Amino acid sequence: MTKISIFGCGWLGFPLAKALIEKGFSVNGSTTSTDKLALLEKAGITPFLIELGEKRINANVDEFLEKSQILIINIPPKLRGNFSENFVSKIKNTIPFIEKSKIKRVLVVSSTSV
Repeated sequence: MTKISIFGCGWLGFPLAKALIEKGFSVNGSTTSTDKLALLEKAGITPFLIELGEKRINANVDEFLEKSQILIINIPPKLRGNFSENFVSKIKNTIPFIEKSKIKRVLVVSSTSV
């Protein structure tokens, strides 16, 4: 069975994860909300509490990516508002983890422009 990890199981990533499970894939899904962990698990998604930061990642990303062949990065860049973040730095922080994992394909989705 192909395992897929999805950074960001929000309004777009959550239905995507459920659709992939229906197609027979195994899915790891991340959220920044502890309240959402049970919801992900109930949907059959292996939940991970992960916060991608500009300087570091607050989580065990190695475990999140373990045995996954595909990574879908589906986090909003948060470019608007008073608290804009450096999206590129956040993505760069994931690269060392991806490089040492078994990930074969990475898909970056802009969840704000879909």
